[in-house]
Amino acid sequence: MPDVAQDLVPFDPETGEMDLAMLRAAVDERTAAVFVKEPTYLGVVETHGEEIARIAHEAGALLVASVDPSTLGVLRPPADWDARAARDELTAITSVATDRETVHMSVPRV
Repeated sequence: MPDVAQDLVPFDPETGEMDLAMLRAAVDERTAAVFVKEPTYLGVVETHGEEIARIAHEAGALLVASVDPSTLGVLRPPADWDARAARDELTAITSVATDRETVHMSVPRV
């Protein structure tokens, strides 16, 4: 199994959403997955899910979403923006089998 790195992609300070320019610069052919928390722990709702998925998929990577199940009655589910895997707040992803090296994550920093 290859070494796996996690790179944090900054958020846009004006919107609180993932910085798409930084994501585009970070994702490449070594990227296994892009991980998105929806909504973020600060309560920001990501409105560019389809674009994040497109960036990930164009590099051959998966889009993985972590969602709060209580929001799914009012927010679009990750499958609607082409996330290939999703988890809820109570389930941990413990291992990922991949031949790629990098998982990109967007985590707001306060």
